[in-house]
Amino acid sequence: MTTTTTQLTKHFAAIEMGEGEAPRQAVERFMRAAAELDVKFHVLELFGPMTLGRARLIRFRTDAYQLDAIAKKLGRGFVVPTSNGYDAHVGGRKGRVNSSVMHEVSARPPQKYRGTRDQFWERQFLLN
Repeated sequence: MTTTTTQLTKHFAAIEMGEGEAPRQAVERFMRAAAELDVKFHVLELFGPMTLGRARLIRFRTDAYQLDAIAKKLGRGFVVPTSNGYDAHVGGRKGRVNSSVMHEVSARPPQKYRGTRDQFWERQFLLN
């Protein structure tokens, strides 16, 4: 008997964090915006914060598409993959981000969140 596994195509991206916002809160807002736009995905792996100029962003990898539409819905700056690297839209300015910055490996494993394709995805944000 042979088994096949489907490999998800995951993309690195980043969204701007709000003032005084924790990374977990930014992920929750991103996922709620994705759900409102009916964007379904399996997983979001949080790699931690990064900075571009004065903006603080969280860097993550996900199999979600329409990343720029989700970030625009949030009204925040974002970094999204393109056919030849990464484009940043932060503080009303547009630019490029080096791939090595986006693909940088963290010292600890990424935090994993269930995506909006999971019917119970919202439960991971309930307070204990």
